Amino acid sequence: TTCLMMVALMCRVTMGTPVRTSMDTASVAGAQSCTEHAKTLLTTLKSVLNKDKPTLFHGFKCADLDTEVIPNSSTVAACQPYEDTTCSDQRRSSFNETDCLASMREDLRHYQDKLAEYAESLSKFDAVTELKPILISVRDLQQNCPPLSTNETEKSPTNSPGPVDSFEERMSLCKQLKGFHLRAVTMNRALGYVSAGDYKR
Repeated sequence: TTCLMMVALMCRVTMGTPVRTSMDTASVAGAQSCTEHAKTLLTTLKSVLNKDKPTLFHGFKCADLDTEVIPNSSTVAACQPYEDTTCSDQRRSSFNETDCLASMREDLRHYQDKLAEYAESLSKFDAVTELKPILISVRDLQQNCPPLSTNETEKSPTNSPGPVDSFEERMSLCKQLKGFHLRAVTMNRALGYVSAGDYKR
């Protein structure tokens, strides 16, 4: 009986102890202000990819192409909630908000730089109008979401994709936009999780 009481007390202590993380508590409030703009980005990407007779994808069906994601990105793994079960029912999260937000910030910067290059190459073509709403949504997300903001000095070096009006380059752009759409879904889920803050309890 004494042993059982000691185990019960240990469980209560564990259940009442908050999970410690290295994040700044202000980032939770920041994440709450991010969700609206992250949803707007996702909606904009869907609109461009599902647009009827898009100039950007003239000559092929974007939906039939493969999806290209950022190589070596750790966002999916970093933003995956992990839970350990203790004392039969108690769950303790090992989610690291700092790593998750940093990884999302890197991915957002990658797509911003990449799409900006495409937009520059398309500046003389009508198709550029279909990219501008995405770039605006990315910029708004960065400006209204401090954890995902990027300093100009942090801009990643990228190579010009060449003439995007070519058939092959536009197909490549389609694949990257599909990858960005998947990443935007992950970002929305992760920001919602961070905003809720359940992993801190």
